[in-house]
Amino acid sequence: MLQAYALVEFDPNVADVPERIRAHSLGMCKQTLVGSLTPGELIVHLNAEDGPYLNEATAALASQVEGVNRLTLLRISSTP
Repeated sequence: MLQAYALVEFDPNVADVPERIRAHSLGMCKQTLVGSLTPGELIVHLNAEDGPYLNEATAALASQVEGVNRLTLLRISSTP
């Protein structure tokens, strides 16, 4: 099990980016919106069974959600 936090930087002029992130399917990775630091930034908790699922999820968030400019990932735990 892998867990991570992602800082998602997005264009605040694009409508409903947090809702788009929450509703976007990440396959075998679960996402939970944790909070927002400032307009245009959002913290998301990610939980995946394996590394490839986490990689696919972060790639999907960064490239498939309109308005997302950058994603910074902090992996916080893993189990063997």
